[in-house]
Amino acid sequence: CVMNKKLCANVGHTIATEANRHNRAIVQSAQVGSPELEQLIDSATTPVFGIDIDGNINEWNQKVAECTGYSEEEALEKPLVKSFIAKKLHSSVKDVLNDALQGRETTVLELVFHTKSNSTKNLLVNAETRRDTRNNIVGAILVTQDLAAFPTPQQVAAKSPEWLQKHCRLGYRAPWVHELAQKFVSGEIDALQLEDADLAREEIFKRVTSLKGFAKFAANNVLQLLGRHDAHPYDTETTRLFREQFKVARSVPVTAVHEQAKRRYEKYAPNQFLAYWFDLWLNYESRNGRSSTRWDVKTCQAL
Repeated sequence: CVMNKKLCANVGHTIATEANRHNRAIVQSAQVGSPELEQLIDSATTPVFGIDIDGNINEWNQKVAECTGYSEEEALEKPLVKSFIAKKLHSSVKDVLNDALQGRETTVLELVFHTKSNSTKNLLVNAETRRDTRNNIVGAILVTQDLAAFPTPQQVAAKSPEWLQKHCRLGYRAPWVHELAQKFVSGEIDALQLEDADLAREEIFKRVTSLKGFAKFAANNVLQLLGRHDAHPYDTETTRLFREQFKVARSVPVTAVHEQAKRRYEKYAPNQFLAYWFDLWLNYESRNGRSSTRWDVKTCQAL
């Protein structure tokens, strides 16, 4: 899906919209004590779990089991916070859950789960009050937010190439994207191997460019997403930046502009991409104004 940012957004948005519609139905059912709630939780494509009035787990769908490694049988009746949530978040998580259990509006909550494999899994959730048919509060339902970023390989592989072409506007790339998702699902492509810090950058680049649809620019984007910030994913936006910000003449060929970019950021090795992105961000702010003061030059220099 890294082949084209707009295509990624289309796939993510279309699949996420379906998930979000389903999640809204879960929330509405929890609020009125609908008998359909159990079925909606089980059929959700995102993690959904619930607690009773004492904070013990009473709902745990298959997607939560996949994320954490703990089956429904292993999770049910255990205290959510004490059993599964990172200790540093216990206080803040309890506060939000208490609000939900009191029928008060809650904020979006980031949970850090301890998984069965001794790793951690971050989930962004909404805690919603659960009521029975008499409007009594009986617990809370926690519904994972789908941010319409990248869909999972399983979600993409579950669709047909024709569906992806029609609903996500992938065009001729639809079979490629579908095939790529299937390779991740089957294990033919091992994501953990690509993330191996001991693997040489050149080897990762070679593996990525061997995949259908991944040329140099897309492969470099994959590298920087994997934390290899010595990547050089330069494109037309790079050319625009250098012509506008650094006054490179329009008579200079694009390939020469990209070579200038490569030389400019070489001194920041092994973080050339981050330096490039910082220049690009400053340029965006100079053109469109600043929407936030959280990140500025002094802050980034301090970091």
